[in-house]
Amino acid sequence: MEPWRPTLDDLPDNARVVLRCPSGDAFAELLLACADRRLVAVPLRARASDAELVQVATAVRASAVVDGPPRAARVTSLDGEPGHPDATGLAFVVRTPGSGRLVMLGRDEVSGNAARTAALHGFSPVRPHATALPLHQVTALVMSLVGTRLTDAPLVLAERFDPVTFFAAVEAKSVQTASLVPSQLREVVRAGVPWPDCLEYVITSGAPLTRELAKEFAARYGPRLRQAYGLTEAVNASTTMPLLDAGAFQEQYVRHAPPVGVPLPGTELRVEDGEVWLRAPELMRGYWGEPEQSARVRTPDGWLRTGDRGELRDGFLVLHGRSAELIERGGQRLHPADIEGEWRKAGLSGDFAAVAVPEPALGHEIALVGAVEGLREMHRTARIRPAVFSTRGYRAAENGQPLRQVMARGLTVRRESALRYEELLDYACRAAQSILTSPVRPATARARTVHREALALTAAHSPPRQPVSGTRTAAHDALDALVATWPALAEGEPFEQRYRLMCEWPMSVYAEYAAEVVAADGRARGRVLDAGPDDLDSGPGPEMFDTVVATNAVHCAADKEMALRRLRGMLTDGGRLVLAEAASPTTVEGSPWALDVLFAARDGWWDRGGLRSRWEWLHLLRVAGFRDPGFAALQAGRHDLGGVLWASK
Repeated sequence: MEPWRPTLDDLPDNARVVLRCPSGDAFAELLLACADRRLVAVPLRARASDAELVQVATAVRASAVVDGPPRAARVTSLDGEPGHPDATGLAFVVRTPGSGRLVMLGRDEVSGNAARTAALHGFSPVRPHATALPLHQVTALVMSLVGTRLTDAPLVLAERFDPVTFFAAVEAKSVQTASLVPSQLREVVRAGVPWPDCLEYVITSGAPLTRELAKEFAARYGPRLRQAYGLTEAVNASTTMPLLDAGAFQEQYVRHAPPVGVPLPGTELRVEDGEVWLRAPELMRGYWGEPEQSARVRTPDGWLRTGDRGELRDGFLVLHGRSAELIERGGQRLHPADIEGEWRKAGLSGDFAAVAVPEPALGHEIALVGAVEGLREMHRTARIRPAVFSTRGYRAAENGQPLRQVMARGLTVRRESALRYEELLDYACRAAQSILTSPVRPATARARTVHREALALTAAHSPPRQPVSGTRTAAHDALDALVATWPALAEGEPFEQRYRLMCEWPMSVYAEYAAEVVAADGRARGRVLDAGPDDLDSGPGPEMFDTVVATNAVHCAADKEMALRRLRGMLTDGGRLVLAEAASPTTVEGSPWALDVLFAARDGWWDRGGLRSRWEWLHLLRVAGFRDPGFAALQAGRHDLGGVLWASK
């Protein structure tokens, strides 16, 4: 006998039972046993932490916990509150994948939605259904588990999903319909498994289906796909696409953003100020322990404010992401899903997400998180470019929904004043003009480099006729000195190295930015080396540091790849190199960095190649043996001034 049966048999109606179990037939049996005993099942993902388990059990005042594989589970009785008034008539309390709120689903509401979705897909004793979704998710619970039970349809469950095994089970059991999330669909397409003759179509929901994936799926399997839309608060599905022919599928899923269909019979839909509202006989009872939040999402006349943005196109609902995820950026209201769609059009591929990162001047900047292909091409052509990029850190819920707030942790970004930088650029351009109009011609390689940079700057930028007064810095003083000493410099005299220049704006910003990146990532607690030019030749020893920071130093090395390899050798396994480097050019039109003309006179610059672009640094990091690169750009209006790059050993 299963270890949970005696405990469940002794519990009164409406007692909450928290379940942390792996998905599969045994878990399905346990969930149905709770329903038969009129208990309230509170299913958690099998990998939920102990802290989450305790927190949920405490919040719902559970009477028991079943933990582990159901046939060998640890069963713990608790001093709960079975008679809690909010629990009356509940079937499940389900934790949402995004906010983590506990949603109360009534027995009547669950059976009502399950019956409608089962009828829509024709569940019956001779039409088996399969799902690879874990049973703690509302779609698997309501449509697949309860829907098949109400109709006596056989249910095929995947304990662990892999395309070959899943489709083999579908074939063996003559399954007619199957439920997969988009991330699982992608695995099916990549694996190229043969389509079972018995399978009519796949239902997909839980996360946005991209045009790219829809196109790949249709190219291999045809239009045998129906996208649905539902959320936990609406007790599973609210809309579903009909099965389309090949031409209509291409029009709806491939040429445009894939729609999620029309309302189920008995469900009402409207779009209010861009937000999807739903009204149906089956909606959640509310959020457990959060009556005020429950009231905020329900109108007095029974509409559920979903928090999802959407529109109707050709009679089908098309979603544009969550209202709460809107990125407020300099007066623009951008949605991550729209940004991601634009990036895909611009050539980006892979699993990635657009994430909001706080930035004081604009409100938020946009980060790209994920291991991707096509980054440089996307950055060249896309209207919206990421200010931060991180290869590591992509996170998604088990239904494939990106966890954007989680991904934003550890990321930081900063901007500089566009007016201040433009004033410095104007000042540098006037200095360049003074050099070019001087009768003294360059006679040395150093001087010719300065002259060449002066030509490049004046070709790309014309200062206003009336100088704009700005705050003087060491950079202004150094530019004045460059003009004053040009006759001597042109004849071969060395240029005075002004060390104060590196300690004031704009050069000081790079060290500050690097420190912010290290602190945001939590690496300031480890062993950190602030590497200088001497460390590029002979470091303090191998594998000594968790983080090595180098600020505007590596571009001065004669062999930059070798310098990066030396820095890599100083890191422990998994350690991170953080480079703060100015970059040139600063615009897509090719505007040089304002101080290129000044630094062209310095040793380690004119004779070693000067500043590198971000893309050159990412290439050098890769060939030097680093992995998981990322960057945080330093922007000043239209100018990209370089910033911080990082990569791991």
